Amino acid sequence: MRGAHPLFSAHRLCVENEIMRILDIEMQHFGKFVHRTIRFSDGLNVIYGRNETGKSTIHAFIRCMLLGMKPGEDGTENRYYDRYFPWQGNGQYDGTLRMAVGGKTYRIERSFLRQAPSLTVVCETDGVRYTDPEEKLQDLLDGLNEASFDNTIGIEQLKSSTQPEMLTQLERYVSNAGRTKNMHIDMDRAWERLTEREEALQKSITPPAEADFAGTQEALSDRQAECAQLRVRIYQQEKEQESLKAKIELTKREEQEDQLDYERSRDDCVREYEAARRNFENAPDPALRRKNLVTPLFVVLFLMCAGGTSYLYFVVGLTSQTILYTTAGLAAAAVLCFLGIIAGAALSSRNKKRYRAEDALRARLEAQLKESADRYENWKTRQPESRAAEIEQMENRVKELEQAISVDRTSLDADEKACEELSAALQTRRENASANAAAQAEIASVRLAKETLDKVSARVKETFGSRLCQEAALVLSDLTRGRYDRLRFEENRIYAGTDESMKEASQLSGGTIEQIYLAVRIAASRLLWQKTPMPFIFDDVFARYDDERLAAAMELLKKAGHQVIIFSCTSREDSLLETPAEKQ
Repeated sequence: MRGAHPLFSAHRLCVENEIMRILDIEMQHFGKFVHRTIRFSDGLNVIYGRNETGKSTIHAFIRCMLLGMKPGEDGTENRYYDRYFPWQGNGQYDGTLRMAVGGKTYRIERSFLRQAPSLTVVCETDGVRYTDPEEKLQDLLDGLNEASFDNTIGIEQLKSSTQPEMLTQLERYVSNAGRTKNMHIDMDRAWERLTEREEALQKSITPPAEADFAGTQEALSDRQAECAQLRVRIYQQEKEQESLKAKIELTKREEQEDQLDYERSRDDCVREYEAARRNFENAPDPALRRKNLVTPLFVVLFLMCAGGTSYLYFVVGLTSQTILYTTAGLAAAAVLCFLGIIAGAALSSRNKKRYRAEDALRARLEAQLKESADRYENWKTRQPESRAAEIEQMENRVKELEQAISVDRTSLDADEKACEELSAALQTRRENASANAAAQAEIASVRLAKETLDKVSARVKETFGSRLCQEAALVLSDLTRGRYDRLRFEENRIYAGTDESMKEASQLSGGTIEQIYLAVRIAASRLLWQKTPMPFIFDDVFARYDDERLAAAMELLKKAGHQVIIFSCTSREDSLLETPAEKQ
């Protein structure tokens, strides 16, 4: 693939078509590259160049095309996003990768933009665009994820600079790989973290939380019952107070109505008395009655007639004329006397009747006057009964109720405040109790996790660990050209050697330690990806290798049966790939 980039070259060794192979990549807008295409061969590919020429960008592009740029579990941005954001993307951040799997060619297209990420998977052999590209890609990669990529096919140089540090890192990787199938899972650290978590949970438990919760709940119930009683009592007192106030108003109105009735009756009695008095005063007075003068008048007339007759008889004498006059006079006098007697008797009878009627009326009016006077005197003393005492008593009761209500309200406010405080305390204690229960449950989960960790670790160590040791020993034998053909992993110790002699890794050189590291990573990759052998991607793995070790490593990779992509800042790997015939 020489010519893809002026600072890079690639060489090829053909292998079987059943393995997974990356055919080519097009970095359309990624980092410093714009529409840059690089093609890879089936076997070994070496991409080399000086620092800052883009090797890390190409390595990151392959990784991101296969795995995407998923955010972290805590929601943080992917570490590659800002680092490789296009310098000249014009709003684009994308690329294409073509690979061969199972005899078919697939094209992967991705846009990495945070606002609109996209993935397209197309089978170019069958001309099919998949509706669920994520599922299809996972199927093609046989479950490869970021952790397994970093721990298996993405092989890097040991990062420690001193031999003891390299040995410590290698021992941790081997121990974790042998017990977990994952070199980046530190079993001992996991155990320590579980233990630390258990101790922290034990410290977080508040021992009296349950008892405090029960006691606070009981105190709150008592206070709430007191509040309920006070509310009922205040309600009853307020109702009694309202009833008394209404009764006071009613009593005052009744008293006013009684007074008005009394005054109306008294006025009626006065008017009746005055009327009786006036009637009595206007009644005929017996002292003012006139005497009957008819009879005396007629007697006077009779006497005058008798006197005239006597005058005629004694003075004039009796003559026929005088006798006539005398007879006429006497007759007239007799008639007048008779009429006078009759008239006098009639008048006297009539007057007696009238006088009796007047006397009866006067007596009746006098009796009425006396009765009215008595009634008037009686009403003068019959004042309405005063209700002031009753009203005062009820008003005093209203004041007592007001004081009682005020006292009860003060008590109710205090109890309600206490209830609020107890509720807050109860919530805190409930949370403490819940936290205790949750902590106890988590402690049980942590202990179960530790037990499961032990069981799983032991089981994996018996199966995968032993197979890893055997496979890594075969790879190490090729790397060291038979000098070391046996490996043994015991706890956190690594032993390497032959049937005759085994040495602890601490007694080995730094170069040999890196060879063991490479052997373990290649062995783990082979064991984990047997269905679809993945390409190896080496990132400056051989920087510390001498020429002999590098030559052995390149010979191993030539017959590895995997596609291999090597990123290097030197040309040693490229020179070792070429045979003398090829160099010509």
